[in-house]
Amino acid sequence: MQLNVTKRLTAQTHIGIIRWNRSYSSVPVSSPPQLHDADYQELYNLLQSGKTSMDMKTLSKIHSRIVTFGYGTSPSLMTSLMLKYVHRNRRSIVYKITGQVFCWSNDLVELNMIIDKLLRMENYRVAKMVFNKMPSRDVVTWNTMIGGYVRKARFEEALRLFRFMIKSNVEPDKFTFASVMNGCAKLGALKHAQWVHELLIEKRIELNFILSSALIDMYSKCSKIQTAKEIFDGVQRNNVCVWNAMISGLAVHGLALDAIKVFTKMEPKLGEAAMANISRLRSGDYVLLSNIYCSQKRWDTAQGVWEMMKKKGVRKVRGKSCFEWAGVLHPFKAGDRSHPETEEIYKMLEGLIQRTKLAGYVPTTDLVTMDVSEEEKEGNLYHHSEKLALAYGILKTTSGSEVRISKNLRICYDCHNWIKMVSRLLSRVIIVRDRIRFHQFENGLCSCGDYW
Repeated sequence: MQLNVTKRLTAQTHIGIIRWNRSYSSVPVSSPPQLHDADYQELYNLLQSGKTSMDMKTLSKIHSRIVTFGYGTSPSLMTSLMLKYVHRNRRSIVYKITGQVFCWSNDLVELNMIIDKLLRMENYRVAKMVFNKMPSRDVVTWNTMIGGYVRKARFEEALRLFRFMIKSNVEPDKFTFASVMNGCAKLGALKHAQWVHELLIEKRIELNFILSSALIDMYSKCSKIQTAKEIFDGVQRNNVCVWNAMISGLAVHGLALDAIKVFTKMEPKLGEAAMANISRLRSGDYVLLSNIYCSQKRWDTAQGVWEMMKKKGVRKVRGKSCFEWAGVLHPFKAGDRSHPETEEIYKMLEGLIQRTKLAGYVPTTDLVTMDVSEEEKEGNLYHHSEKLALAYGILKTTSGSEVRISKNLRICYDCHNWIKMVSRLLSRVIIVRDRIRFHQFENGLCSCGDYW
């Protein structure tokens, strides 16, 4: 009785990758034989079931059997095999297989899939090798490479490849532009952004909500918020993504009042549209929808959003700021009174608030969307986590010394302005590391130039 493939792999341990190295070049470029379909299926199943944990000994045996059975030109088997070697970081073998890739596949769809898988596994060199050796490429091929680079934060390479695409007279499509604009946004590359936008117009690419959102986001992150606003005013706003892009852009530039105005213009039904697929919503989506209702003073509806959020088990990420003192990390949350030195901290904070108010500090109460009095809104802002952490830092450090704070979320507009003022009044260097970047406050200015 014929042994199955698994048993033969065990029995023939002497068949290794060396045999393939010597004989693979002689494999004919023809369809794999169909004499052992059961063997083919079992080999394929072995490669699929092994996931990423398959050891080299087993992998070498499978490789040898593929060649022995004449399946060395099977696209599905050889692709799966190559990806296994990528997982094992066996570069020399991967390069050898890649060198033969066109012996077993000239199908564009198949090759595009191979490139995509390689990029997702961060094997850029092999992906580029396959791309460069392809006898022909379609727009999907280019999009796969460019999108893969952007997805893995290789923005400069994505932009270089896009320029090469244009020089090669390949017509980009909507997907190409969406990826490239994302790359420009992440780099803050204004000149590139303007060139891409001009090209988009030249190619007469019709804007959809994805491209509109990408354009607004790109100009916002390239410090051209006015251009972003002009684009927002001129495009269709029938998708929540377009509104989100504009609101986020305004918030990043510290234009809190403008952000609230956009909130108030946004039809609540658009926000509700995001609720259609409730399982995909993140906490930030719920908060955004709730804020829309709050800005329109629809308090009961906003409360309903929070109750739905609670029912679905979605939790809002709570802001936390930390100050390290004497080797101990002291965490603070908004309104926190759990610290052993709470009384001293709040006394210090109240003194700082009074000094800054006398110097012109005006709390940005528009940021508070709760149905409470103006006084309560101010109180809410006074007790943000970064303010508490800074008060404790000043309490513990000597006059003129540097204070360092870290925060898990982006610092809010009100706290950013307040800390600038504190740095000037106390002649202190205050460094805040938030989720986005480092902020060095000194003499009433911030290193971010009020753009973060």
